[in-house]
Formats: sequence, C-alpha cells, structure tokens
Amino acid sequence: MSEIVCNRCVMSTKIKDVVIDEKGECNFCKDHDTMDKQHPTGEEGQRIIDKTVEKIKVDGKNKRHDCVIGISGGADSSYLLAKSKLDWGLNPLAVHFQNHWNTEIAEHNIRTMTNKLGVDFMQITVDDKEYNDINKSFILAEVPECDMNNDIGFTGALYRACDYVGVKYSLIAHSFRTEGVTPASLFYMDGKYIESVHKRYGTMPMKTYPNLLWNQWMDWMLTSEIERPRFLWYMDYNKMEAVDYLKSNFGWKWYGGSHLENKYTTFAPIWFYRKCGIDLRPHQLSAQVRSGFKTRQEALDIISSPPTIDPAIIDEIKFRLNIEDIDFDIIMNRPPQRTYLDFETYRNKFRASKDLFKRLLEQGRIPLTFYKKFVEQGY
Repeated sequence: MSEIVCNRCVMSTKIKDVVIDEKGECNFCKDHDTMDKQHPTGEEGQRIIDKTVEKIKVDGKNKRHDCVIGISGGADSSYLLAKSKLDWGLNPLAVHFQNHWNTEIAEHNIRTMTNKLGVDFMQITVDDKEYNDINKSFILAEVPECDMNNDIGFTGALYRACDYVGVKYSLIAHSFRTEGVTPASLFYMDGKYIESVHKRYGTMPMKTYPNLLWNQWMDWMLTSEIERPRFLWYMDYNKMEAVDYLKSNFGWKWYGGSHLENKYTTFAPIWFYRKCGIDLRPHQLSAQVRSGFKTRQEALDIISSPPTIDPAIIDEIKFRLNIEDIDFDIIMNRPPQRTYLDFETYRNKFRASKDLFKRLLEQGRIPLTFYKKFVEQGY
C-alpha cells in the first residue's frame, strides 16, 4: 500500500501507528483535539494554573523549596523556571541531569537563568564513561532509541530530587501543542529496556546513572504521590515568543532549533533518518501545524529535505564512544537489527497494571499521551 499523508497535518502511514480515516485525518490529530479540550488555555487555563500553584504553595509552606523544575538550557524549561519564580511566586529547585553532552550555549543558559532568578540549583551527574558506555550499548544493539537514556535519566533525576528535598511536585516543561507525541513504534522507552540493552552490550557497571526502575518509580508515584504538573499545556505558549522574552530579560542564548542544546540529542534525528529510514520531524511539525504555529505547506517544505547535523558532532560521538570510522559507517548504513521487543521491558507490566494507570489518568496524575502510548499501546 502506498504512503498516505494526513490532509490536516504531515503524519503519514509510513509510521505503522498512524491510522487515517475516510476523511483523510489521522488518529494523532483526533487525540490532539481531545487533549486540546481537556487542557484549555486563556482564562480557563489560567484558573487551573492558579489553583495548582496555590496547592503547591500550601503543600510547600515553610519549606525552602515547594517544587522542582528540570532545566536543560532549552527554551521550554528556561521559560517555565522564569514564570514559576517571577509570575507565580513559587520557590523552585532547578535540577539538571548532567550527562556531559551539553553545548556551551546550554551551560550558559543554565547558569544565566539560575543566577539571575536567584533559584537554588542541583545537578545530578552521571559518570562520563558510564554514560557513554550506555550510549554505545544502544548503538551496538542497533535499535532505534539511541538517545532514550537522556529522557529516562532526566526523569529519574527529577524524582530523586523531589525525594531528596521532600517536595511533591515536579513541574514538566512540555507542550503537546508544539512538541507532539512520538509514536511507540518509533520510540519506546522504559528503565528496564535500558538495563536490558546495557546488560547485553555494555562493558562496565551501571552505578551512577539515575535509572527509572519499576519498584522505585511506583513508590514515588503512589507512596510519595509525586505529581508532575504540565503548566505549558494550559498556556497560550509560543516558543519563539518565549525565546525573545528570555533573550531580552536574561541574556539567554538561542541554540538554533528544537533539542539542539545537547549534542547527543542532536544526533538522534540523524540516526533515525539514516539508520532507520524514519524522519522524526513530522510528529513535532504536525503538532505545530495543528496549533497554528506553522502552515501545513511550511511543514511539508521542511521535511522535503533531509535533516542535517554538524559533521564535528558525528566525529565527537565516534571518538567519545570509541567506535572506529569503518564500524560506525557499517552500523549506520544497514537497517536496524533489533527493536525493544528483543529485550526485557516493562511493556507487560504496563498492560497488567491498566486499572491502576486508568485511575491515575482520571486523577490527572499521568497524561493521556502516556496512557495511550504505554498502557493501551495504541500508538
């Protein structure tokens, strides 16, 4: 069957999770509309934010911090940190997962935002060699999720920070209206998957990496009742307006594009495109089209050309992961050899715990995107 592109966004049936109806609209557009209704912006969205902020303040009364916010040096997290401190009067602890792949601009932005806002800063650092051993294990496994370690590591770091300082709120700097959701067939992730891949292909113990393993994660979710509010979901958030605000008020620097504040994250779209034959850009561009930040034609024009990367970053990856040029080229130029289904994961645990996650969804403790992707596994 030939590839069909959604007539509203730029998602296509080249991705097996994409289903297009008789009207030419994809299931991701329908889910976007559902989430758009569930998470209103404007005055109604502000009332929801105000109510949650007051709850955070009450729970954090007489504490040095009332929430934690992960900060990467990127626009979303920097903007959320500024809003939380200046507009909402919260006392956040800024937390960074240091994996040693930050750009100089990211490091500048982290220092600038924390210093000028006067917020406390905690850095949870993984051993450089250990982290690169984990990265290399995913390259050698030849699975699509080459940069999953950063996502899981950052999440694990934030839960640990909440536990360490005794707060119940980890504010998440994500907007489904600008970022979209990655289909599970392209990008599956959980802590067991990381552990399993590294056990097979890694060469050194995993001691400092803040992995997110089931029992501890459930303890944080259920016993500690850590919540992860997504305030950007209730705001008329425009990333480029946020960039202008950050540059004007804090001397913050723009790094050129989505997720380009981390060198290894910059590599992920190239790995997917050259190794897996999959363009990661449509899911994000489609979200921006649905939200009116780009026209559909603008998005189609962008994906008509392949993604690019500074060759110096590729050279740095080969050097730091100790992969010879010829071996790297062989790996990059053949199809993926395995998927997450070839390794131990929490996939069956998610399915078996459907009733639990359904309650957490109804309570607003997890987002619809998480439920559909990991529990229903509908993406």
